Amino acid sequence: MMTEAENEIADGELDRLLAGAAAPSLPVALERRVLADFDRIAARPSLLRSLRRLADAVWPDAPLWQPACALALALMLGAGIATLAPVEAAAPDQTAFAFDGQPDLTPQDF
Repeated sequence: MMTEAENEIADGELDRLLAGAAAPSLPVALERRVLADFDRIAARPSLLRSLRRLADAVWPDAPLWQPACALALALMLGAGIATLAPVEAAAPDQTAFAFDGQPDLTPQDF
């Protein structure tokens, strides 16, 4: 088993050997195929790109968290106003409106 000092010496020797080695060359056809696959994969639709387009429609060129926070704040504000807004009670002489009953309109009402 190698000690840590011997391992560092071996690491240095390996670095010298790799520095002197020539870089492998790739065939041109392989390089073109890899780059074509990259372009094909980059063109595929994804959920993240769809969310980014939606966020750009709400707030162009902003980080994704800003439109999300703006929409969440608007939702909370709307829900808070709807919850805390006073509901006016109907006067005792008013009746509730319903679609399932007969209309009580007479021709004189028109």
